[in-house]
Amino acid sequence: LAEGLTEQGEFYIAPLYNQAIADGHYIELLHCHNFTGLGTPEELKAAWHDIPQRLGQQTLPLAI
Repeated sequence: LAEGLTEQGEFYIAPLYNQAIADGHYIELLHCHNFTGLGTPEELKAAWHDIPQRLGQQTLPLAI
């Protein structure tokens, strides 16, 4: 974030992998059985009430 690396004014996770590799870090692929995209406020809002159940916690208030 401090370097301001954005695509069309937005920050993305994927370029961080490239920077980490360039800095000599090792990146490993992990397999997961379930994935919930939270890349947009709409995706977060749609998934918000399912997240605590998956984590075994109570529902949390949402303020976007």
